[in-house]
Amino acid sequence: MRRRLLLGIVTVVVLAVAWTAYRNFIGRAFVVHGVLPAPPPGELKFAGEIPNNPFRVESGNTLARTVFQTSGPSNSRIEVREFLILPQEETNLGAQTGPMLVQVESGAGTVSVNNKREELAASTVRAISAGQATSFRNVGARPLALRVYRFGVE
Repeated sequence: MRRRLLLGIVTVVVLAVAWTAYRNFIGRAFVVHGVLPAPPPGELKFAGEIPNNPFRVESGNTLARTVFQTSGPSNSRIEVREFLILPQEETNLGAQTGPMLVQVESGAGTVSVNNKREELAASTVRAISAGQATSFRNVGARPLALRVYRFGVE
């Protein structure tokens, strides 16, 4: 009988201490106490490395970069470019001097070739002949990532 009473008292005390610790320490972890302090004055250093070939902003609020380019046979030019088209944005590539292949890396959108619109989905490849005005539109909620292989005359 005495052991049960002692065990009951110890259990109540342990539960009271645990509840108090939870309310005082863990409960305060989620309380916000104002804005963060400003960074120290002076030059702020970038934490990582700048990539060798970063994306650049082009017309139509599109990010683009040249991945590879070289001279081909018979004064031809081979170029591989990547484009990131932001949601609900459109970019115009204009008429190209040579044919190109468009590979959709991710996202959803449309391609307009000479004012004829077609749907684009991830993992599809589309061939576009030379001299055709081409524009891309992102219709999704995520960026439309394209890899374009262009073959032209120098």
